[in-house]
Amino acid sequence: VMKRQRIAKWKKRGVISDDYEALHTIWENATQCPMCKCKLTNDGNTRKCLDHCHETGEFREILCSPCNLNRD
Repeated sequence: VMKRQRIAKWKKRGVISDDYEALHTIWENATQCPMCKCKLTNDGNTRKCLDHCHETGEFREILCSPCNLNRD
């Protein structure tokens, strides 16, 4: 997925940022889930997910898919 498409998807899902380029750089550089410590990938069960607050749209961190889905 191209950077432009990924950022558009984040915006559609409600992520609010004053610097989407910086957010994308953080996403690109994330290699390990801070919660479960697995190695992050671009697909499957260890797929990188941009975790954000669904009420405010504020970015929190990059997690693997299972940790993102189980986050409070």
